[in-house]
Order: sequence, then C-alpha cells, then structure tokens
Amino acid sequence: MTNKLGVLVCPFIKREVATVLKSEDFNDVTVATFPARCYGPQLEWDDIAKTLPSDMDYSQIIVVGSYCLARLQNITKEMEGCQVHCMTQCFSLLTNQDIINSYLKEKAYLLTPGWLAGWRARVNELGFDDENDGEILREFFTESASKLLLLDTGVDKKSNERLQVFADFVGLPFDIVPIGLDFLRLFMTKIVLEWRLKDEKEQATTALNESRREMTDYAMAMDVFSDLAQVLTEVDAIERIFDLFSMLFAPKELFYLSIQNGKPAEQVRSHSGWIADSAAVQNRLENFAGEYAWVEAEASFILRIGYRDETVGILEVNGIAFPEYKERYLNLAVSFVGVCGLAIDNARKYQQLTAQKNQLAQTLKELQETQQQLVESEKMAALGNLVAGVAHEINTPVGNSIMATSAVINRSQQLSALYQDKAMKRADLENYLQFVRQTTQILLSNLQRTGDLIKSFKQVSVDQAVESRRQFKVKAYLQDVIRSLEPQLNTTSIQIVLDCDENLELNSYPGVFAQIITNLVINSIVHGFRGQNEGQITIECALSISQNEQLCLQYRDNGRGISADNLVKIFDPFFTTNKQIGTGLGLHIIYNIVTQKLNGSINCESELGDGVLFIILVPLDTELTNE
Repeated sequence: MTNKLGVLVCPFIKREVATVLKSEDFNDVTVATFPARCYGPQLEWDDIAKTLPSDMDYSQIIVVGSYCLARLQNITKEMEGCQVHCMTQCFSLLTNQDIINSYLKEKAYLLTPGWLAGWRARVNELGFDDENDGEILREFFTESASKLLLLDTGVDKKSNERLQVFADFVGLPFDIVPIGLDFLRLFMTKIVLEWRLKDEKEQATTALNESRREMTDYAMAMDVFSDLAQVLTEVDAIERIFDLFSMLFAPKELFYLSIQNGKPAEQVRSHSGWIADSAAVQNRLENFAGEYAWVEAEASFILRIGYRDETVGILEVNGIAFPEYKERYLNLAVSFVGVCGLAIDNARKYQQLTAQKNQLAQTLKELQETQQQLVESEKMAALGNLVAGVAHEINTPVGNSIMATSAVINRSQQLSALYQDKAMKRADLENYLQFVRQTTQILLSNLQRTGDLIKSFKQVSVDQAVESRRQFKVKAYLQDVIRSLEPQLNTTSIQIVLDCDENLELNSYPGVFAQIITNLVINSIVHGFRGQNEGQITIECALSISQNEQLCLQYRDNGRGISADNLVKIFDPFFTTNKQIGTGLGLHIIYNIVTQKLNGSINCESELGDGVLFIILVPLDTELTNE
C-alpha cells in the first residue's frame, strides 16, 4: 500500500483544492472528483467507487462535499477505510458559514468559478434548455434570487467574463467577493495533517509491536543477567558477562580488555583463561575505537562496553556458532552492553568505596552537613566560585566573632590576674561582667548572622533566605546590625550614620535586611574606600513620598564611586572589579533578595570620585504583596 492520501471533491472546486495542495507542497496527496449531484440524487458508495482511478493506490481516501454526500453513512466493505467530510454547504469549504448565511439572507445566488465554467450544463441539469427556455429560466432565477454573487477564489481568470454572460442571460445583477484560498487552505491543511498524524501513529504502533516481538526473544537473556547489576566486584561482573554471551552466542572464545580513564587497566583476559595469540588480541582490542564492528573472516564481533559515554571495557565475541544470524546476534549484543557497562561501573565504584570506607569514616561524619550544602549549591552555580563567594561573604561576621572572642579572653586573663594577686575590686568584676555581656551579645549576633549568610548561599535565587517573617522596628534592628559591624569598622575611620524614624515598622524578613546592609557595608569597605582610611556611610529610611505603602532605604557612601561602564553590570552574577578580593556575588544576591524575596526594587547611581547611592524600595508588609 502506497503511503499516500486520496482526496475526492466536487468537480466545481477541484481546481481550488489542487492549487492549495500544490502551494503547500503536499506531494503525498492527490485530488480526484466524484460526480456532481447539485440537482440530482445523492451519491451512493457505488458512485464513489466507479469514479476512482483504476491505478489509485492510497493508504486512505477522504471524500469532501456537502448535501450530495448525505447517504454515505454506512461505509461498504469495498470502501472500508474511507473517511467522509460532509459540510453544511459546498461553499463552507471556501469561506465562513456565517458569511454564507448572510449572503443567503440577502437572496444572493452563490456561484463558484468551477460552476460558472460550465454554467450551460448546470442549467440543463435544472431541466431547462439554455437555447429555448431563456424566458422561463430568467423567471426562475429572478423569483428565487435578488442577485448573483461570485465567490471568487482567484483560480480562473475568465470567471468575471463568464459571470457577465450568465448574468445577462438570467437577467440579474451580480457582485463579486474575492475570498481567495486561505479558508480552503486551512481546511485542507487540517485534513492532511490529521491524516499524517494518524498514519504516523499507525507506523509507530507497528514498530512498537515489532519491538515487543523482539523483546520476547530477549526474555530468556534478561532472566540470565537480571542480577548482573548486583555484583560487587569487577571480576564477578566480567565472569557474569562471559556466562551471558556464552549462553547467547556459543562462541569459541570471549576476550575482555578492562579500560579505566581511557587506558587499558590490565592484560586481556579470556573466558577459558587461555589466549592463543595474546599479543595480537591485546593489540586488536586496544586499538578498537568504534561502538561495535563485525569481523567477517572469523565470524566474530567486537563491542565497546561503556557507561555514561565512558568506556569501561572492550569485549570480543570470537567465532560464533551460527554466523548466518550475525545481524540479529549483533543487535542483541548491542542492546545488552549498557547493562554490562552499568554492572562494571557499579562494581568499580563499590570497590572504591569499600577501600576508602575506613579512611573516610571519621571525615564523613564531620563533613555530612557541609557535603549536603555543597551538593545543593552545585545545582545552582560552579562549585569553586560559590565556595569562594561563601568564604568572602562570611569573612566579616566570622572575623568579628574571632575579635570578640579574643577580647573576652584578654579581659578574662586580666581579671584572673587581678584575682590571683588578690587585687580584684568590685568595680573590676562589674566592668568585666558588663563587657562580657556586650561582647557575647556581639558574638552571638555575628554567629547568628553567619548562619543566615551560609543559608542564603544555598540558593543564589529567590529562596536563599528561609527565616520567618515578623513585625519589627526598622531603626532598632538596623542599629543592632551596625553595632555588630563595629569590630570590622574599628580598623578604619569609616563612620556609619543612620537616619530613620524610631516608629517606622515593617512586616518582613529582618534577617534579609541584615544581609543587605552587611553586604553593602562590606562592599563599601572593600571597594568604595579601597586605599582610603576615612569615609562616611549614610543610611536613610523613610516612607516613600510617591507610594505610602513602601519603605525607601537610601544607602550612600562618599568613596571612589563606580564608572559608567561598570555601573550597568554591578548586579550581574560574578562581576567584580577586584577578583583577588571579591567573587562578584554580593550585589547580585542583594538584587535577588530585594526583587524576589521582598518584592521590591533596587537602583544604583554613581560617578567616579563621587561615591555611590543605592535606592531600595520595598513594601511595608511583605505578606500582602506575596499573597
């Protein structure tokens, strides 16, 4: 059966259909016609069968028409497989039915170029003699129609001329509507594409059934190597593979060369343990570079055994018992090599893990949490860059914690010395306790912030901060943040000025604001005030003038500023002007937090030598915006 579609249509629109099929390059579709029965009895399947060309050989026949096809409901056995598209009217193939109805309400007599091409024959089919019954014919048309209307498809240049002659003959005015072929093109394209889809599904079903038959042949082999992937050593895996191929192909001998890291890992081994010409076999397998190859002279074939695009071994099946089935044997072997590769790879990994178990037991316990963080981080970015970014971002709070701890140790040693010398006074103890309270609070704040920073680096996107939302006073919280940064600022003469209404509150994520301010301050110290010992950072918080439901946070420093070329890239990931110090993730993380987590916006204004200004707008109530 030829994989072609046959379309049967009324002869009055054949030219239009043929034009559409040709313009769409539907070379697998042929158009033919059935008898026109506009004014006669409806078509039967016998009528359709008689019109089919004797050499027609199609995978499907589709009949397209209207009233004349109404009887084609029950498909006969001879026409089995045919499909009928019965439209409301023939004109429905050329334009929208609503448009046709509107013309009919105006009592327009609709015509097509194909009908007009043989209008005299059509008149005779109505029972009139175009030469002797002219007066009666004109009376018939004028009583049933107010005008003639040509649905001009553009395929016949003589349609207008014929319309003029016909209109003069029946004594009616006429009009022309240029409808073109777009509507018909859509209809025919739909039919062809549906047929192609159905045909492809049938082909896929046939292929699937064939595959199922082949899988039945594989069932016995599947039973044999069902436990192949459970072996624990490479030696056992190779022995199982030898047993499998021996059972399937009954070869004279099997040779296997283990490959690790792209190089032979050992000498060739055989199933029997003996190799007649070991040097030749070794050389043959070492130099094999394909996926598989048939060695005709020796009724043998060679296979590459691999896993995830990595070669783990080369197998030669030498001297199969029934070479007449070589193609089927080779296809069967190729279908199994993936499982063989998996078994060998699993065995190697198991051996490696076993060898390293004792050495890594204690280390694994200590690094479980870090390992999990690195696994999650690896999904989001290059591991090396992310680890460097983490180290950069947590350096400040960890440094503050170290400085605070060192200060407590020094003060404790001083107090201990006074106690040992019996020179300690009540005031010394009170001062010490007050200092410890303040310092440990700073230490706790920095350690908590360190934890928040580490959590935030698990994802460099929306969900990087996972702490809960709560109501808090902006000024008091930012003062705590600035206070925790004092150990970092004590090594410089940089001052931070905070201007904020004490009653200004947010229902948001306080930890996120701590991260934003911390990152901005560190950015100013590392980049903005690089090479400077003095400077000032100003943080202003107020309600937005234009939008009362937003907080406007303005962060500025009077440092070096940013060039125009760099200003447009500062929020890009991994962009930094000093790769020896920064990773380029700080401002990118701030941008993601502000825009995604807080549903706000952030902009930067700067010029070289004139400091920097960050303007951050966020909703007062994050809960409402998230809803």
